[in-house]
Amino acid sequence: MNKCIQFVLSASIVLCLSWPSVAQTNPQPEANTALPVLQAFSHNPEFFSEAGGVSPDTNFNCWSSVTLTSSAPSVLLIEAITLTAQVNMSNNCNGESGFGCGGNVVFYDYSTVIGTVPVVNCQPVMIEPGFQTAGRHRLKATFQPPEDHFRESTAYVTIEVDKWPAPTTLSSSVNPSTVGQDVTFSVSITSDIDSPTGKVKFSDGTKAIGIATVDENGNATLTKKNLAVGTHSITAEYYGDSLSAKTTSEVLTQVVNSAASTASLK
Repeated sequence: MNKCIQFVLSASIVLCLSWPSVAQTNPQPEANTALPVLQAFSHNPEFFSEAGGVSPDTNFNCWSSVTLTSSAPSVLLIEAITLTAQVNMSNNCNGESGFGCGGNVVFYDYSTVIGTVPVVNCQPVMIEPGFQTAGRHRLKATFQPPEDHFRESTAYVTIEVDKWPAPTTLSSSVNPSTVGQDVTFSVSITSDIDSPTGKVKFSDGTKAIGIATVDENGNATLTKKNLAVGTHSITAEYYGDSLSAKTTSEVLTQVVNSAASTASLK
């Protein structure tokens, strides 16, 4: 069938242009016949195909995942903590489709590898790391399946690593004292990990009155002369070191009395 468009040039002349019509069809996409590729997902344990457009085949619903737990939410420096990674794999993946639950789990502290443990038949794997730096640590376990057509799965856990407690005890050489008398304030710092090192700041109320260095036995002293008459609230603040935490002593109330007056008889 031809189509025609008429152009009226005058009352007696009509021009008609025609051309053959073409049947219009909606092209259909070619069927995607690519074989599906088994994948493993940590967030959505369902079958997908990298080919695209392929419907899931429930007969080959194959997925894997990993979870990560710690034995405690916090730990002290150097002290060991247990990290446990549990690998999970659907039955269709594990054995029935010819794939064994093996591979490795790689443990990370942020981006630093802290251990690699092989997986045997989906049994949980564990490591016991110790941490050298205090603060928040974001730990990661990545399951690396044994077959190339499985994607890696990753899980995270966050723990706090704390410095060791270092209780600080403050004492005075003489209390009460007399105005003009030397008074030595002594600090003793203890820690279960090592002898504390560093500095101690002594304060009278909110006013700093001196800084002393901690010796090899965890002690520090400060001698003050001419303390004013009255009551003084003395504290010692230990600044901490790479292993020991900052601590402040309890308030020591130092009383300074006026000098005894001497009466003379004439």
